[in-house]
Amino acid sequence: MVLGPDSIKKVTTLAEAISNIELAVLSCGAHGDGPDGKVILEVVTEALDTIDIDKAGQYTDLLGSMLGESGLLLLEELLLNAQYEYVSEFSQKLRAEGEAKGQALGEARGEARGEARMLLLVLAGRGIVVDPKSEARIRACPDTDQLERWGARALDITHIEELFAE
Repeated sequence: MVLGPDSIKKVTTLAEAISNIELAVLSCGAHGDGPDGKVILEVVTEALDTIDIDKAGQYTDLLGSMLGESGLLLLEELLLNAQYEYVSEFSQKLRAEGEAKGQALGEARGEARGEARMLLLVLAGRGIVVDPKSEARIRACPDTDQLERWGARALDITHIEELFAE
């Protein structure tokens, strides 16, 4: 048996999506990139707010793998431009996870920038001439472990090229 858009019903009402969430998810996968994609995505995202948070997360992951580019863009647009304040446990968990990931990423970037600045100060203090290309490489490095290795090496070098020697 082959499943495709012609053999999967379009679920376009919230009541139907809630009563058969699996069909609603399949409907999204089959029709979410088509002309009815926005309606189908709207009802499935609302229906997911009514089920167990872990199961909703699994279905959301599945949607991400089933939708094409236009469906994913529609889904992103719906979630970003929603006037509705999502209050379900599922939505709150996703929001909290997103905020935590964003905060961790921001902290890691800030830490890397701080280490890069310190490395440049150490090099300047030791009288090592840092050309613009090397400065850009140091400032662009997001890897704090690498910056720390360079920092340790900066104590013993006499030319900037030695800093990057592996």
